[in-house]
Amino acid sequence: MVWAGCLVAALIAVPREQMFTRAGLDYFAFPLAAFVAQWVPFILLKNDLLARPARQVWGDLVKQVPFWAGLALFTYFTLQALNPWGTVVERDLFWKIFLEKPVTWLPSGLAAPLLSDEDPGGMNAWRVMLILGGPWLLLCALRVTVTRRRTYVFLGWVALASASCIAVFCLLNQPASGEVLGFKIPVDIRVFGVFMNRNHGGVYLYLNAAIALSLTFWYLRRAGGSSVKGGPYLLAGFIFLLLSVFALFSNSVGALLVVGLLLFLTIPVAVIRGMLFANESTRRHVFMTLAALLVAAVLIGFMADFQGVEKKVATKVTNFKALGLDDRAPLRAATWEMATAGGTSGKVWTGWGAGSYRWVSPVFQARQPALQDAHGHLQVRAVYAHCDWLQMLAEWGVIGILPVLVGLGWLATLLVRAFRPGTPETIPLACVLVFFGLHAAFDLLCWFTPLLFTLAVIIAALGCFIEKSSAAQRSRTV
Repeated sequence: MVWAGCLVAALIAVPREQMFTRAGLDYFAFPLAAFVAQWVPFILLKNDLLARPARQVWGDLVKQVPFWAGLALFTYFTLQALNPWGTVVERDLFWKIFLEKPVTWLPSGLAAPLLSDEDPGGMNAWRVMLILGGPWLLLCALRVTVTRRRTYVFLGWVALASASCIAVFCLLNQPASGEVLGFKIPVDIRVFGVFMNRNHGGVYLYLNAAIALSLTFWYLRRAGGSSVKGGPYLLAGFIFLLLSVFALFSNSVGALLVVGLLLFLTIPVAVIRGMLFANESTRRHVFMTLAALLVAAVLIGFMADFQGVEKKVATKVTNFKALGLDDRAPLRAATWEMATAGGTSGKVWTGWGAGSYRWVSPVFQARQPALQDAHGHLQVRAVYAHCDWLQMLAEWGVIGILPVLVGLGWLATLLVRAFRPGTPETIPLACVLVFFGLHAAFDLLCWFTPLLFTLAVIIAALGCFIEKSSAAQRSRTV
């Protein structure tokens, strides 16, 4: 009710002539999003929450590997934050790190501002926990409360409706100046709707495209021989094409590659492997549906204007031919140097501290010739490594990476089971998780909370689809 009150207050406070302007809508964006984000899960989870007592839900929670992996990781961040080896002091767009005396046998971190109006902006261990904590809590909550596949199907349709609206808004709103949700647009940057970083827009759309593809196969499998009569799978397939095309409009090369993999690798694998036990009639209707989607994709490809992503690809190819490396290679080299500085007696074991990259990395970036100007100084400072896995290693160290590896190991067991015959709807979800992990090695993805929330839903849905499948139920009864 708090957010409903905020909406009412915004209706009263915002003048009528400004209500539908960009500045006026900013007052409604956050409370409306918060209101919807609380009521939709409440509606979805109501029956599940009332179906089981809290003691049983807690018993299921403590059996979840992601719960303990996240708890261990956040405990590690807390130790780093409370045991700083240095303190960041900002002044006039510059900062200086003053050394402290930490407890040497405990992991140490960097005491830095949580918020800052100065460049490069605040970041510390507490802010990292805010970024990662929400998606982690959502994943844990979904794993122990939403245990029915139909609930995830409904949640998938909610996600697709939201993603479709956002996709259209992003295409129609690409300003190069002004503000986006209160954040000033940097110089020489053209945003993609609500995404300051266009790559994030492409990733958000291809994640939801994978959800649409999963729903397409879900309805095709369940329709069986009656799929020729039509059904929700046609709508889900169309949304898959729509979101895939809009992902390309983000001009993200990573999104282009993932969309291509979804089309030309994931779909064939889902048909061949997932529909292995389907009868001949069902297979025929599946091929007819996919043929129709292919024709629609070709027509869209001829009509749409992809000059933006074509120029981006051409630029990257030219740079690769000239340097023999991609344009993110110097940042990866600097991050690796930061992670391994001092060898085995340095920070490689415990890391520099969660949230420390933007404060510490400029020293190592300045040593890369490709990042220097004509005078040998650092030309452009990067606040992210554009390789999430290396940045995690640099900030958290080998010890801090261990909980992440445990979580990834648990996820790997789900990915292997996702390719069992008979459940084609799990294959797109599993594939897009693998593609996302590969993409994260060349971009900054894991520090953007909306993407992580979508990942949490995909992982939870994947687990439910696998564990509640007919094959899984039969294996438990044997």
